[in-house]
Amino acid sequence: MNARKYKNLKLNRGVLLDRGYVFVRQFHNGRPLARKCVGRISERNVILANMLVNKRNEKRHLGKLGYDAELDSMTIERACDLFWELHASRLRSAYSYKFFLKGIKRFFAGRLVQDMTYLDIQNYRQERSRQVKANTVNREHGVITTLFHKLSEWKRMGRPELKDVKLPGENPGSLVPKVNEKPFRRKRVLTPEEYARLMEHADEPLRRAINAALHTYLRRKDLLQFDTSKNVSGDAIIGIQSKTGKEYSNPLSPELRNLIETTDGNRLLNMSERTLERKFKLAVAQAGIKNLQFRDLRRSSATMALNHGASLSTVSSYLGHASLRMTEDYVGALEEEKKKAASIIGQVYNTAARCRTVVKTVVRHFKNTSANYTKQIELTI
Repeated sequence: MNARKYKNLKLNRGVLLDRGYVFVRQFHNGRPLARKCVGRISERNVILANMLVNKRNEKRHLGKLGYDAELDSMTIERACDLFWELHASRLRSAYSYKFFLKGIKRFFAGRLVQDMTYLDIQNYRQERSRQVKANTVNREHGVITTLFHKLSEWKRMGRPELKDVKLPGENPGSLVPKVNEKPFRRKRVLTPEEYARLMEHADEPLRRAINAALHTYLRRKDLLQFDTSKNVSGDAIIGIQSKTGKEYSNPLSPELRNLIETTDGNRLLNMSERTLERKFKLAVAQAGIKNLQFRDLRRSSATMALNHGASLSTVSSYLGHASLRMTEDYVGALEEEKKKAASIIGQVYNTAARCRTVVKTVVRHFKNTSANYTKQIELTI
């Protein structure tokens, strides 16, 4: 297959379409040397091949003028390495950043930072959405946006690595909207009936872990690191969240105090993360409970507290969230509670309507009675 156009895209001289793949012809001293495969025939790969040819031609023309075109260009791979070195490696979520940057480098291999546009981000989202969930694509999209934001910031600060590097006029990541994650957020809650079944099939260490998760509102990592000699102060538990780095301080409940007093040593839970996960999955399967994870226990506590009268601000403080909006998105609303709210509204307004009807009936009856009584008096006279 060889054509000068592909879906209204003009093919530059040196770009070939052959047997389902896109190739770029390479030259040496003006003679064709070999063909470099860009990938399967697609709109993205054709655009990439055209850009590679344009860049090669530009470099050749500038070279004749004694200008080194490599000084003002930076590949995405080098930009990702610089981003990791100066920023991402110092974050608490460095492991996630490392994983995301690896995929970004692989997808945009050979691309220059200055040539990136919002179309490349759209293509990236389309390709990744076929492989991973929407919230993961949003996370990777956010990393790309932060990458270009940091490059612009470092260039303004005069970093020597970016002194002569050209950057896009606008951040390509910020020009592409993200998908709304609300429909994909997890809302699983452990019901009281499921809790009873789960405790029947759990051994003593796992029961302690489940009750500790429900009464502390802590994440699994913080729960496994909980030290009774350091994280208990008077009538409260204190510490720093491993995920956010923010402090937490929650009061001791009688059940939690009993767990702390019956610990064997300083650790609240004497088991590894892998052991806890294995035991929990086994107990969930034996109890016949579907789609329940250990992280759902934290949400279950918050949801049940809200449903039984606790205020949203109190639950948000227990969870250690930065805002009430975050707590609303995290907890959500149960369908049973929605139905209850709808029935309450119906009862209120239906009651008001019935009262109005009764008043009208009484007034009408009084008027009729008065008219009949007046007629009887007139006849008597």
